[in-house]
Amino acid sequence: MAPVNELQLSVIYDPEEEGQDVAEVDLVLVHGFGGGFMGTWTSAEGNVFWPRDLLLQKQPRTRILSFGYDAGETTTATIRDNARTMLVFLECQRDDESRPIVFLGQCLGGLIIRQAMCFAKRERIYRSIATATKSIMFFGTPHGGGDKKGWLKLAKNYEGFGPKCKMIEVLGNNTTDLCELDEDFCRLISNYTIVNFIEMQPMPGTDKLIVEKADATKTAGLEQVPVNADHLRMCQFKSIKDSTFLKVCKILKQAAPKAGGQGPQAAGPVPPSTEWFHTPQPKPRQLMLESAEHDTSRFMPWRDYPQQQQQPSTVSPQYVYVVPVTIKTGKA
Repeated sequence: MAPVNELQLSVIYDPEEEGQDVAEVDLVLVHGFGGGFMGTWTSAEGNVFWPRDLLLQKQPRTRILSFGYDAGETTTATIRDNARTMLVFLECQRDDESRPIVFLGQCLGGLIIRQAMCFAKRERIYRSIATATKSIMFFGTPHGGGDKKGWLKLAKNYEGFGPKCKMIEVLGNNTTDLCELDEDFCRLISNYTIVNFIEMQPMPGTDKLIVEKADATKTAGLEQVPVNADHLRMCQFKSIKDSTFLKVCKILKQAAPKAGGQGPQAAGPVPPSTEWFHTPQPKPRQLMLESAEHDTSRFMPWRDYPQQQQQPSTVSPQYVYVVPVTIKTGKA
């Protein structure tokens, strides 16, 4: 398989463009080391490209996008470079910023997703992507790196990959880049449903896994799904009855909005303190009463403020800033 030399975010399927219903969720695929935006997801047996050939049978209202990039010997692009490029492309291709997003990354693609979410969370232009993201699936992602010898063996499967490939150095065990990325991403994991898929078979001709279980599940407490396949075939599904494929479909279904309401994570009212912390809010309405004699003030919960003073509003502020006033009366 030849390396991908062109940066691209391809729309594999959009139900609305095909004359079907409006998409209810975006699935963004990100291939791994040496893969391709279609080849990584295509089974050699039967040439089944599951995002198109299988997924639409189960989740027809899924908009499917696939990010392609080059990780070969000739590129100077880093994980951070590819993550930012993916965000730029994705932001341009989302007319509906509220539509839920599910990311699925294989190998190096998972690290690109992690870095992209770190950028999206702290940069205003991409914050709608961070907010819309509901779930992230990692297939054989080396959160803790991996054995350099294993990456060199994997590189032999691809044209244009070899010992000079810069990504091999980055993907080593606990490199500085991966440790810093892990530290940043750990602050975000409570915001998303995260599932780690773990390879259980070594690559042909080897007796070791490319990504060991400890490296694929570095963060404790996240869901783990063993896959009885090697590093490359673990994300290639041949049948609609494949157990791993059905798990992917379930995660997509959970991320989609419920009929007549919000998505699963916004089905009920959010407690005020949680809502205030996690989502951008309008500034609280300030009712300011000027005082000629006093400069004392206090914060009063909005619910305690006299009802006759409250004005209709489209927002529900938590506090109102009240300045006591003394009114003098007398003869004119």
